[in-house]
Amino acid sequence: MEFGKNKNKDKRFAIVLSGGGARGAYEVGVLKYIFLDFPRESGIKPHFDIFCGTSVGAIHIAFLASYIRQIQENIRILISIWEKMRMETYMKVNFSFIFEILKGYESKRESSDEENINMLKRALFDVSNLNTIISKGINWEMINRNVIDGMIHSVCVFATHIASGITRAFINSLEIISEWKRDPFMDFKQVAFRPEHVLASAAIPIIFPPVKIDGQWYCDGGVRLNTPLSPAIRLGADKIFSVVLRYYEPSPLKKREEVYPNIFYIMGKILNSLFLDRIAYEFSRLEVMNQLIDTVKSSLGEEEFEKISKKMKEVRGYELKIVDLLYIRPSEDIGKIAYECAKKYARIPTSRSKALIKLVLELSPSVDSDVISYIFFEPSYTSELIRLGYEDAKKQADDIFKFFSS
Repeated sequence: MEFGKNKNKDKRFAIVLSGGGARGAYEVGVLKYIFLDFPRESGIKPHFDIFCGTSVGAIHIAFLASYIRQIQENIRILISIWEKMRMETYMKVNFSFIFEILKGYESKRESSDEENINMLKRALFDVSNLNTIISKGINWEMINRNVIDGMIHSVCVFATHIASGITRAFINSLEIISEWKRDPFMDFKQVAFRPEHVLASAAIPIIFPPVKIDGQWYCDGGVRLNTPLSPAIRLGADKIFSVVLRYYEPSPLKKREEVYPNIFYIMGKILNSLFLDRIAYEFSRLEVMNQLIDTVKSSLGEEEFEKISKKMKEVRGYELKIVDLLYIRPSEDIGKIAYECAKKYARIPTSRSKALIKLVLELSPSVDSDVISYIFFEPSYTSELIRLGYEDAKKQADDIFKFFSS
């Protein structure tokens, strides 16, 4: 089955994928259903015009945008990569970095510039092998070709400029993007994608080393912007499909801290705040905006509303319109899945990665040590997340059908 240009010329479909390290395997499970089984079951070939992503979502976005012409066979390759990934091969633990973190950087103040740069480039994991797989596994030239040929409208990934703290959107689009007004913490640059744009977007601070782009250091785009709904809308999205990487907890505040929260526990909560906690807010804000637009439109009438919409585009850079949103989220707690898989993995610590996971488990106050869910790149865990993502997407088959057919 071939996946070509969007036949629904009246609407632009966007896919927005967020970050979360190893949690990204859940996204792959959702993509597995969307591109492999949903077309067969529904007779609909899903197509996206706009591709936006941060962190691991940026990697998946670049992969989809480069292989959109042969998406089914390449989704199978993506699944295989995730199911075979091992920490010992692709993410070597840097214990010397941990020790230096514990000692502090005081001794580095008088170091040479070269030594300071080497320190900056270091992190908890050496991901050189993983970066090679990503660099060679994506056809970067085809991203540009697919945009030029009109197969897709635009591709956008986000990275955080370390020196300024600004979120920079790297965009590949034939459309000239106007200035993103009224947002002092975000800018954009139109580019032909290279590996470093995506690798920078996925460089979670401290866990993965930062990446240099055109002489400037960047880290994970999720530090300020994890679910880029607004940029997708600015690029003209009428309908947005997204994947959430956090299980919904009805009463998260009822949890009690049974022991003193250690460094790994705190790190997990920080990562949650960076990558997961703002997502629900982003979605609820879009829903409120849709309700507001619908109310204003019905109250003022079509003609008056169009005047306001045009004025809004002059001020904000995009027109007022209702944007349909569909998202898939985990039906099970990913943190708990990671914890159970990690316990079996680290039972006998025969490697550096097993020793690290065992250390995190021993210091964890409970199954609530979410940091493992971000760094545990092992088949026992990633395969389980792929299964869960697939099943959760399949449960929403009717919603997916409505999304693509309307």
